[in-house]
Amino acid sequence: MNSTSQAYAGSNISHLPELFGFAGMTVGMTVLESFDDAMKQRWYELGHLAFSFTRKDGTVQRHDLLRFGQKRLLAFMYYLDVNPDFVVADELVNGCTTPGSRPASRP
Repeated sequence: MNSTSQAYAGSNISHLPELFGFAGMTVGMTVLESFDDAMKQRWYELGHLAFSFTRKDGTVQRHDLLRFGQKRLLAFMYYLDVNPDFVVADELVNGCTTPGSRPASRP
């Protein structure tokens, strides 16, 4: 079974098509369904996550053909979407020194 859907609104990755200069994006995933008769249990395996970007002229570009920086941003935005409690903080202590303070270590 293959499942394909549009990136959902409000997500981090939903902003990528515009950032990358594309008209749209599709996310696809392979879903394998298994059932164990003896244990009467059903489970699903998810795999082969793929992103396709639609150019403004209608042609489609796979995620593996993005430039290096675009791939990194795609991976980072996807990670933020699947880990909503993750916080990105950059240079939190920048500018926190007070006049007359000295460095914690000396060369």
